[in-house]
Amino acid sequence: MAVKGNNVDIVLVLLKPDSSIVYIEENKGNTPLHIATRKGRPDVSETLRYLEEEKLVSKSVGKR
Repeated sequence: MAVKGNNVDIVLVLLKPDSSIVYIEENKGNTPLHIATRKGRPDVSETLRYLEEEKLVSKSVGKR
């Protein structure tokens, strides 16, 4: 709902305890980023992309 409603603040609150939920797919196989992009929610899409990139960077840095 937060993604569909284009509410970045709510998205951030939901992701704060566990940002890995960014990768969870709904029953049709779409992630929150897929939904935000399809619904034309640029602010949420950009936030989700940033969070995904940060998560990937922190994983790669932790492996060094």
